[in-house]
Amino acid sequence: AHAVPNKSTLQILNNFLIHLEGNMLEISATDMDLGVNLNIEVNGLENGKVVVNAKKLQEVVKSLPNMPLSFTVEDYQVTIQSGSFVANLTGFDAMEFPALPTVSANTSLNISSSELSFLAEKTLFAVSNDITRMALNGVYLEHPEDRVSLIATDGHRLGKAEIELSGAAWDQGVIIPPKPLSFALRAVKPDTDLEVSMNDSHLCISTDNMQV
Repeated sequence: AHAVPNKSTLQILNNFLIHLEGNMLEISATDMDLGVNLNIEVNGLENGKVVVNAKKLQEVVKSLPNMPLSFTVEDYQVTIQSGSFVANLTGFDAMEFPALPTVSANTSLNISSSELSFLAEKTLFAVSNDITRMALNGVYLEHPEDRVSLIATDGHRLGKAEIELSGAAWDQGVIIPPKPLSFALRAVKPDTDLEVSMNDSHLCISTDNMQV
């Protein structure tokens, strides 16, 4: 839900994309800057995709007790049932939902969420909000040989932290906006294994069942 924009001229972004394939259910959301994929194992009956309003779906799910529910779609009509509770939501064609980018793992590093949280806590305070200096609107992640560091500055304050971490050194660093970094760290438990990978235009922070 953190990836669903509060206001958007693209109405399709106010929704979740729900994709079932086999027994794996994938739920996606994006505001075109932050994109999130969550994967959960379910008892799947028939493959398919549908787009459904994120706010309404959240309201329905939050009102339910922690018990099994069924989720069925017919002619874009979404029915959620749990015991005697039944809710119907109008869905949309999934073809209209923007595809989230796939980030190849040719440049990547493995780090625990606790280690990345330590680096973020020491640097995020210094990120600039000046939209005329976009290079300062994030934290700079670099991975020279045997260490990883995060650096941030707004021109007045400087935050820098580094830890020892073995692995193939990166040829270049990357600037990460604070929103996806903070979200990824809030969404996982301490000491969760993370993979951070990037290509020329995108960076992905992922676990076994989540991609940011």
